[in-house]
Amino acid sequence: MMREAGSIWTGIGEAALAENRPALSALRRLLTRQYHVFREQGSEAAREVEDIGARMKDQMESAETELQNNGAALLLQGLRQKILECYAVEEKAFRLLERVIRNN
Repeated sequence: MMREAGSIWTGIGEAALAENRPALSALRRLLTRQYHVFREQGSEAAREVEDIGARMKDQMESAETELQNNGAALLLQGLRQKILECYAVEEKAFRLLERVIRNN
């Protein structure tokens, strides 16, 4: 069940940085790049990670403008649905875990 919830959380992240929104899509690519650079190079990548962070800050401003101009309601509606789906899966998993703990 928790793997299912993890998969849903991945979907939430992908929906939040939607490919059909240029500024959000660019932000997603920067986040992915920053993650891979740090994971592969560790502390030796500090300068590049910092540079990516500065570009992400600029991209956040573009994303904010994009959402204000194009409306965020549809994006938020999709996120809400995915979060509710995740809540249901996690709630079921925690109930099962609680039963297991009580029976031991």
